[in-house]
Amino acid sequence: MRRLVAVVGIAAFLAGCSDSSSTAPTSRLRPGGRVADSDPPPPPLSGAGQGFLSAVSDDFATASIAAASSSTLPVCEAGGILINYLFKYTENNINNEMAHIDISGSSQGQVTMHELTTAGRSDAKGRVTDGSVVIDITDGDGALTESGFFYTITGTLTDLATGAKCQIAHGSLSGSLVGEIIP
Repeated sequence: MRRLVAVVGIAAFLAGCSDSSSTAPTSRLRPGGRVADSDPPPPPLSGAGQGFLSAVSDDFATASIAAASSSTLPVCEAGGILINYLFKYTENNINNEMAHIDISGSSQGQVTMHELTTAGRSDAKGRVTDGSVVIDITDGDGALTESGFFYTITGTLTDLATGAKCQIAHGSLSGSLVGEIIP
C-alpha cells in the first residue's frame, strides 16, 4: 500500500511540474503589425523548366595557336544551346534568392545561381556540356526571381574535339522556373 501511495504521489508531483498547456499562448505566435523578419522563409519551389545557354569567346587567335597541331580550329562559341532541367528555388525574406538547376537530356550539367538583392550582388557557377563543348561558368551577374532567371556569364569554353580552351567574353544563361511543379 505504501508503494502505491508513493507511486501516486510521484505521478502527481510530475504532472504538477509539467506544462499543462500543449500550445503556446497566441500572443507569442503572432507578432503585431507586419510579419517579423525572423519568420521562416517560404518553402522551396521545385519543378521542371527549359532555357538557353550561349557563350562566345574573343580568344580565337589564342585558341588557334594552341590548336596549331590540330587540323581543325577549336570551337570557341556555343550559341543557343537548349537546356532542359529540374530546378529547386528558395527565397529567404525576399532579400536572398537561390536556384539550383540539374540539366539533363542532350545537354548535361548543374548550375547554381544566387542573388542577394539588398546588397545588389548576384552570381552563377556551374558546368554544362552538350557533347561538343564544355562550358565552365565561373561567375555570372543577373536577375533571379521565382518565375525565371537571366544571367550574363563568364568562364571557360572547352572544345572537346581539340581540347582547346577559350575564355568566354560574352555569355548568357536564361530560363523559366514556372514549369511543372514537382511535390
